[in-house]
Amino acid sequence: RMPCRAWHFVEEEYLGVSIPRIAIIQNKKLGGVLRTLQLTVFTYVIAWGFLNEEWTEIYQPTPYQQSLWSREPERKNMQAKARRPCQNPWSYWQNSSSLLQIKPTSCKAPKDAVVHDDTYGPTLFVPTLIQTEFSDNSTLLGGSEQYFTANPEQQRIILFHGFQVEFDKDDVKQGSSASAHITEGRLDGERRPSGQLITVLQNKNGDPCEIGGKSEWTPQESQIGIDGALSDWLSCAGISLDTDPRSLLPNAEHLNLAPHLRTMGFTMQFDLNYQHYRSGLSFLTSETVVCFIRIRIIPNWRLRTWTDSLPVPSIGGVADRLKPKHTTHYSTGVLVDIRTGGEFRTFDFTKALKFLVSCTVLLQMPGFLVRFVALFGFGSTSQMYRRARRQRLNIYHDFHATIARILSFQMTYYALCGSTPQIEDTDQGRSNYPMVKHLLTVDRIEERLHIVFKPFIHSGDMDGAEFTQMVHLLFRHLDADHDGYITCPEFVNSCIKQDNIQIQDAVDFFGSEKKVALLQRLMDTSMDRRRESMVRVYGSYPDAEPESLEVTSRQPAGSPAPSAPSSVRSNHGTDVAAVSPSAVHDSCPPADAEAFAQLHRDQQQQQQHQHQHQQQQQQQ
Repeated sequence: RMPCRAWHFVEEEYLGVSIPRIAIIQNKKLGGVLRTLQLTVFTYVIAWGFLNEEWTEIYQPTPYQQSLWSREPERKNMQAKARRPCQNPWSYWQNSSSLLQIKPTSCKAPKDAVVHDDTYGPTLFVPTLIQTEFSDNSTLLGGSEQYFTANPEQQRIILFHGFQVEFDKDDVKQGSSASAHITEGRLDGERRPSGQLITVLQNKNGDPCEIGGKSEWTPQESQIGIDGALSDWLSCAGISLDTDPRSLLPNAEHLNLAPHLRTMGFTMQFDLNYQHYRSGLSFLTSETVVCFIRIRIIPNWRLRTWTDSLPVPSIGGVADRLKPKHTTHYSTGVLVDIRTGGEFRTFDFTKALKFLVSCTVLLQMPGFLVRFVALFGFGSTSQMYRRARRQRLNIYHDFHATIARILSFQMTYYALCGSTPQIEDTDQGRSNYPMVKHLLTVDRIEERLHIVFKPFIHSGDMDGAEFTQMVHLLFRHLDADHDGYITCPEFVNSCIKQDNIQIQDAVDFFGSEKKVALLQRLMDTSMDRRRESMVRVYGSYPDAEPESLEVTSRQPAGSPAPSAPSSVRSNHGTDVAAVSPSAVHDSCPPADAEAFAQLHRDQQQQQQHQHQHQQQQQQQ
């Protein structure tokens, strides 16, 4: 029996699925508010998830094989385009600058049209305004000279770019505009081709911007570099060298800025944004990496200083008297550099699971809010909602309702059988088994249920064979011992099967205290209430033992009336104090006191009737 009971316990407690009990409130207004909130939260969650792709892991690319090159434009193009600075340099004069007095007088081709500096990454410096100061303050040259560089807009700037992303030590992706394919694998091991790198040039609004008639370069087209004049690159940013820097900065009136970018200098930055979605799912996999290039302009004073030697002829122009003179150069211009950014996304199961959990929590918030309003914001209506939502379980008091239901189900059973329980129904006392004619059989159940299912059988929703099969299946489950008929205990047990308290629970609760667990004896208040109530009941029957206590006990004829209260002892060795009816009435709650008082009056009336009945029999 122990293995069977253990298996039954495991089956009942651990092999089932718990489903919360739901109480549905019929309130159209409250339901409309709930559905509206749920729809709003659902729309937000979907938009938030898809816009941010919360189920992906983001990796940042780093620079790889990036460089900047320059070349001089063709001379015919330089001569064909005469610029305003060379025609009228005096229109750029300015005395307010604290860094440099801007007073160019001419336009010249510098010794170095472009200066390369890779100390802190690939950079170029294109001078636009140069001031030269001689160390001896020669009166012949006036001590200093300031001039514009000739046609800096036509300087050709060539960009080579690339990226590297390390997903893990065994999976590193590298790509360059100078390569035909992107490679993937270990840095010190075998690498395999994996997709292509596409370059797209955009303006500041994100629209395609053309240089040399192109705005997009394939790997084959970008292998020789992305070549464009400085003026073309600046046009993608929406400016030129003559743009006022104060129009590019907020609150620029408080800044010490020159009126032209040509005279002040600025930083032109290639903003590289690499985008790629890499996933373990085939329908999300893309092997193409796109590099979006935008030109970013940062207005700031870009002043470069250098010193060199220059042969200056002495007065009279005598050749043997040439002497090298030290000169210092100050130049403003355009600093060109590269900024690498972007993101590579991969599907991540952990982040996807976190996203689902977050969505589940957010979608439950409208329900929590509406339930709180319904349970605590509607006054007396909320009290009814709270009672419908929760069930109070008090074992001591619930036993009364369970016993009452057992009695009602018992009478229902005899009503179905068409009889009432009689002593003659048990074979005149020769056995403990009721007679078959007063038991529920499959035919009697089929006869009773046919009245209920008759409309459905006539409508064709169920035929007679299916109805008979259903009845036999029902009878099989009700007949617990499979003896061919349903007894009253079997019927009652089936009726209270979904109740919290079963018949066996009543037996265990009111039975022997030897089976009570230690913690149950110490902590279970229902056991304390049971003992107190039993003490009060025993006080009404001072001569009765707990095992033989009956509410409607019959006394033999001529038995004396109940004696004065005395002390009785239970079979467990526990003294039980005898309590008089008045004491019971004073010590118990009003409902129990009234019940005990009524019980005492009924017992006295019953004893009187029995005594009168016995006297009548003796007289006869």
